[in-house]
Amino acid sequence: MPRTLWLVRHGQRIDNVDESWKHNAPRGAWDDPHLTDRGLKQAEEVGKRLANEKIDYVFCSPFLRCVQTISQILKQLKESKPKIFIEHGFCESLSDCQSPPGFLQTNKLKEQFNLIDDSYKVFLDKLSKEANSLDCLERIQMTLEHVLNNHKGNILIVSHGSPIAACHKVLSGEFKYTGQCTISKYQLETIQSTIDENGNFESSEDNGEDEENANEDEENANKNLPLDSQTSTSLTKKFKIKRILAGDSNHLSDRTNLRDVPKFIQKAGNLIALC
Repeated sequence: MPRTLWLVRHGQRIDNVDESWKHNAPRGAWDDPHLTDRGLKQAEEVGKRLANEKIDYVFCSPFLRCVQTISQILKQLKESKPKIFIEHGFCESLSDCQSPPGFLQTNKLKEQFNLIDDSYKVFLDKLSKEANSLDCLERIQMTLEHVLNNHKGNILIVSHGSPIAACHKVLSGEFKYTGQCTISKYQLETIQSTIDENGNFESSEDNGEDEENANEDEENANKNLPLDSQTSTSLTKKFKIKRILAGDSNHLSDRTNLRDVPKFIQKAGNLIALC
């Protein structure tokens, strides 16, 4: 039976509209801005779009803008609301952050957001330096593989521009930089391995025809999305992966300036995305 993976980027952050905010950031954490009113509304609209979807697990970057985004989304869900797993492996590109990053630890976030499950053990709790905004790929691949291999069912990940682009790279072979509070969706079917009469492994795929038919309209709407069929990771060897949506914004009432085209600057010789 196919499972669904949802990817959502956080909503509009305060320093997108007020550059001076960083000079007086709480705790001096200029890399941990909160959402604007528009960002909160964007997240609410994502929740309304996903309201009838069955989501079993939620993984979220520890930065405040992502935790606020997922909290707004979960308020709209009609099914039971899953707990929030704070996963450092999905945090912002470290080249765009302070050193160490300015996010709050899970126990402090739990004081503000009661749906956080503080018993969840972070997979990637030690973060290495990243030279540029594309350097998060290895971290994202490790974290994504861990999540998908150890948690069955439908999964929602809330993260940032460059890490979401890296998720697309791992899953489809293409860096896809998506806008704020846009939705991406993948279907994953486990490739079943069997042993033939000569002792060799053979792979067969679960049909998942019912789920596939249910998503036919979405597939048709996105049938021209480019994919790199040459990508090969442990996930593409274990799962048949189909991209259904990539940065979809149809649920948003205001689709202007979603910051879906990254602007890069040179900083100390490194490429930095302004997201």
